[in-house]
Amino acid sequence: LLETTRAFALERLAASGATPHALRRHAELTLEIFERAHRDVVRGMPSADLLPRLMPELDNLRGALRWAAGTDGDERIAVALFGAAIEGQGHFYFVALSSETWRWRQVLRPRVDASMPGAIAARFWLACAEWGGVLSPKEAADDARRAIALYTALGDRFGTFRSWQALAYVLSQVGRNDEALEALRQTIELRDATWPEWILALFDNMAGIVCEQAGDLKR
Repeated sequence: LLETTRAFALERLAASGATPHALRRHAELTLEIFERAHRDVVRGMPSADLLPRLMPELDNLRGALRWAAGTDGDERIAVALFGAAIEGQGHFYFVALSSETWRWRQVLRPRVDASMPGAIAARFWLACAEWGGVLSPKEAADDARRAIALYTALGDRFGTFRSWQALAYVLSQVGRNDEALEALRQTIELRDATWPEWILALFDNMAGIVCEQAGDLKR
């Protein structure tokens, strides 16, 4: 909308007392959009194919996160939004959202506790592990371990596999090669050949990196 039109609409919304409801509904609808996209990725759709669908929603994502993480918002929605938007597809937002992603990661990490639904928390920690490996590998390793524990408790083999994969990669990047190889072994045990090709291709790439770092290409 034009700024003047938007300002007028917001004034009328506030005058009617409907702003809180509208902000919550906007965040819920934005979450539905990104949850659907995340499901499509997990089922095998290449995340690049989702780019035209999701890039126009970035400002909605920003606005929904601002409300959900605010004093009158809903932290469950904020954590779920971060996980749905970033896990498994966050590299496509790197140019547009790199600094914002890091900031939201730091804002939301302290808010994820035992009261958060396990599936939402697990995906959040996995997203943090995938995103934080370069800037904060120690935190990323801790985040991956949190995701592993939660996904294991949920009986989610795919999520556990992805979390061990994230841990193996982070450990290899900081030279903890023996631990990285053990994490790789755990990942291999969970690997399922029926999973989407792009998931398996990412795993093969990661496994090659870990083994090369450890000087164990025969593995």
